[in-house]
Amino acid sequence: MSCYRLLPYVLALGALEGGCIELQHTLQGTTQDSTGGDLSANGEDDTTDGQTGGNVPVVTLSVSNPVPQVNEQVVLTCSVISGDTGGVTFDFQPATGRLIVNRTTGTASFIVQEVDIGATFAFTCTAANDHGTSEPSNNQMIIPTQW
Repeated sequence: MSCYRLLPYVLALGALEGGCIELQHTLQGTTQDSTGGDLSANGEDDTTDGQTGGNVPVVTLSVSNPVPQVNEQVVLTCSVISGDTGGVTFDFQPATGRLIVNRTTGTASFIVQEVDIGATFAFTCTAANDHGTSEPSNNQMIIPTQW
């Protein structure tokens, strides 16, 4: 909808022409904060580190087998489900010496040892790019079994 089509309504409300743009954004489901940064439809600021557009990655974590046996390798895969994927590097939490991490591909491997039987391991991942670091992913549990 053009501003000119909205102008009579804006003028009828006693707003200035600058308010037309804000009204147009409101009618289209977007708004701007007082600094000119975009706000999402629910009013939350999508700005991160001075960047607009919500380009910080959002990630999810999956595991190849949540109930592995002794000597089995479990692959953890961190995937970007939204946001800018350019130049992304991945990290896994907790950062233990047991994980073999490829920060570029977003994978990590974990080999179950006999001492792990009865233990529960919980992992999350994050992804970082030029716009910032993601929130931690969903929590994935690994519960080793004897057979």
